[in-house]
Amino acid sequence: MAPRKKKKKKKQSWFGFGSPPKRRKKKHLTKAARARAAASMRKVAVVIAAVVALGCTALAFGYMERHVHTLSPVTEQMGQLELVAPPAWINPELQARIAAAAGGYYFPLDENIAETIAARLQGLSWIYNTRIRTTSKTVHIYAGYRKPTAVIKSGSKKYYLALIAPDDLSWEQDKPKVMLLDYIELDTLPVVEIKGLSLRKLPVAGDIWQGEDITSTVELLTVLARMDEISCADAPLLGELASIDISNFGGRKNRNNSHIVLNAKDGTEIYWGAAYGDSTLYLEATEEEKLGKLYSFYKDHGNSIQCIKNAVCKLIDLRYAQTKIPRPEESLANSSVD
Repeated sequence: MAPRKKKKKKKQSWFGFGSPPKRRKKKHLTKAARARAAASMRKVAVVIAAVVALGCTALAFGYMERHVHTLSPVTEQMGQLELVAPPAWINPELQARIAAAAGGYYFPLDENIAETIAARLQGLSWIYNTRIRTTSKTVHIYAGYRKPTAVIKSGSKKYYLALIAPDDLSWEQDKPKVMLLDYIELDTLPVVEIKGLSLRKLPVAGDIWQGEDITSTVELLTVLARMDEISCADAPLLGELASIDISNFGGRKNRNNSHIVLNAKDGTEIYWGAAYGDSTLYLEATEEEKLGKLYSFYKDHGNSIQCIKNAVCKLIDLRYAQTKIPRPEESLANSSVD
């Protein structure tokens, strides 16, 4: 019997699972193929970036939508309060009073703020005919301002008095009215104290004060203030006055004595005479003549009516027409100027 042929064993692979794999020869891409592959990869990258960007945008809008109610108060635009063309005598204290009445210095620029501020300022007696307008950055206040010419003292309190102007809605023709204003420090105006006034029926600030004595006195001081603006704005005559005495108003104490007396700061008395507008009833010089004589004397004496201090005379009497005004060289021996 012929011997069996031995079968050749298969060589074990390096992993023990058959012959090792044959190594394939690497195929080298051509230059054109490499360019096409790179272009394809760039396109894929652009598509992926676009998808990611759209996703982020959607997430951002969703976040803003959920949180807009918490962000709106922070980004709300505010406008600063601003007085439009205020008179020169308005000082920082009065500006602060107006701002306090309005509710502050900065306000949200919404559609209702103008009406809100206008309503708040209705209770402030210092201004009138108030209009509020808003811009993209400011809240403008347009208003008239009641200018005080007199001050009164009631115990420890002080009040200003202002004549109602023709453009004020409270004004009435041929019916002069005086309004009582609350007191603040006001060093930009020469304001004269009224003495000899009955304060038993003192109105509250912001009310009209009815009374012939107070009305005619404030009217006289207002006329003097206008004369100052016209003839001596840099050195107002009112600045030389300390007070005006109306204790004999209407001759209630003595008919023959001056009903109204202006007192200079050095003690010089100036006899004005009857209430403003009543000069003809007492056969006195007209109001125009009195004003002319007073301001002529004031200018002739170096913008001063302090006759005692300057050794000119003891008093000035404006009641009589065609009177003589003393020259500066006249001595203190003259008892009065008439």
